[in-house]
Amino acid sequence: MSPPRVCINCRQSQDYIALVDVNAMYVSCERVFDPSLHHRPVVVLSNNDGCVVARSAEAKALGIPMGYPWLKLEATAAQHNLVARSSNYELYGEMSSRVMAILARFSAWIEVYSIDEAFLGLRGTLDELHAVGQQIKDTVLKLTGLPVCVGIAKTKTLAKLANEAAKKVDALGGSVCLGPRTRNDPRTRAAPPASDRGLGDRPPRDQTPQRDGHFYGGRLSRRRPSTYP
Repeated sequence: MSPPRVCINCRQSQDYIALVDVNAMYVSCERVFDPSLHHRPVVVLSNNDGCVVARSAEAKALGIPMGYPWLKLEATAAQHNLVARSSNYELYGEMSSRVMAILARFSAWIEVYSIDEAFLGLRGTLDELHAVGQQIKDTVLKLTGLPVCVGIAKTKTLAKLANEAAKKVDALGGSVCLGPRTRNDPRTRAAPPASDRGLGDRPPRDQTPQRDGHFYGGRLSRRRPSTYP
């Protein structure tokens, strides 16, 4: 049975953009077909097993950088319980197609951004959007075994910001709806203003989720939609 779409008849409904991103795509694909890799540091190597092109969270915690030569890691791999897998791009492409087909159930507008990312057009209240974000996350995991994070906001840039927060702040549960602040919304009055950082590796300072799961981006969310793509 197809998942229900976001309500579009509510008077308070608005247009939003969601960014859905598979967590550590290559590693997650390998884990689907080899469950023994779960909770272990895993790296996926480039052609001819030259260097690291993907890392699990556990591998990142070991301080392994992207592009690091496998030759320099191999000697100490057993010491750290580190597992390496040769890249299998045919597999990753097939899994990506399955994910995109699932995402198309949730929106008539979908823009495939990369092998592991896609933008979706959504419409609804913040509560409805937060619910559909969780549903996207749960449906993709159930049907493919791949974990994803969902960021929802008014623009692509803000959706990327929300997605980064969903990845880095465990309390957010992997799905973040970045709503516009309004003076009449009591949930946002106590939220401190955010700096314009947070679009790269460092999360924004204003990354505290509200009890209902909404995420308010302070200064960024107060910008006009035309400010960011």
